[in-house]
Amino acid sequence: MKKLMATFAVAAMVAAGLPVAGYAASAPIKIMIDGAELKSTAAALLVNGSVIVPSKTIFKSLGATVEWSQVKQQLKATKGSTTIVLTIGSKSAQLNGKVVALNTAPQVIKGTTYIPLKFVAEAFDSTAAWNPKTNSVTINQKQAASVSIVQTAEQTAEQIAKDEDEIKKIIQLRSDYYAKKDAVGLRSTFVKPVESVEFLNKYFETYDDNDYIESFGEIQITGNSAVAIIVLIHEVIEVNNVSGKPYIAAKLKDTMSVQLTKVEGKTWKINSIKMIKGEQIPIDDLVQ
Repeated sequence: MKKLMATFAVAAMVAAGLPVAGYAASAPIKIMIDGAELKSTAAALLVNGSVIVPSKTIFKSLGATVEWSQVKQQLKATKGSTTIVLTIGSKSAQLNGKVVALNTAPQVIKGTTYIPLKFVAEAFDSTAAWNPKTNSVTINQKQAASVSIVQTAEQTAEQIAKDEDEIKKIIQLRSDYYAKKDAVGLRSTFVKPVESVEFLNKYFETYDDNDYIESFGEIQITGNSAVAIIVLIHEVIEVNNVSGKPYIAAKLKDTMSVQLTKVEGKTWKINSIKMIKGEQIPIDDLVQ
């Protein structure tokens, strides 16, 4: 089992395009509001690529009043002329009466109601920026932002949509090349690849594993730089010594922060990938 998990750890790093030394445990998520750290008895969490926080703490910090409907399992928060409605377990929210899609549904965890931070902050005219280096979200209440993505003055809605689509395509292409064990193609998706073609080919010959993108989370674009949150499923494949058939020996669900650069202002490529959170997925009837 130790050998299997060591193999699994290396596989996850190569899948992410990370050097071996870059694999480390994730740090707690820090929330900063106008320069001050948000204090809460319950920690912020990362679920399906979105940061979720205790509703009571964030609404109080943003100056919103809250109403709770036990029958409808709904939170109604109001600040000034803005009203949002969030329903436990639903990925559909309301912003001033209009339906808005959420990446992650509000949920109750150990008696605490958690809600998606980015949506709530931006609905109340604040920016919400993810910093992968410090594992933190910075909220600024002094600047307005769109509900879906932080915009700079020179960016149009059309360009943002185009960039977001191209970002998803290059990240998906990396995963496709990995599945095909195409070392040259895999390297082509990065601005500056970490591993050589020779190393990757040797790795593909030694290990049999696979990964695929389960979901895309929030995408934040600022000029020619971007950060995208993805959830990646990584599988280690082994062969049964008796039957000779391949089976999934281990499976990991990785939440990754992908940093990208628009090379020469034209083509999006991956600059680096950071592991935010990794969790092993139980496998029924695991063959030894």
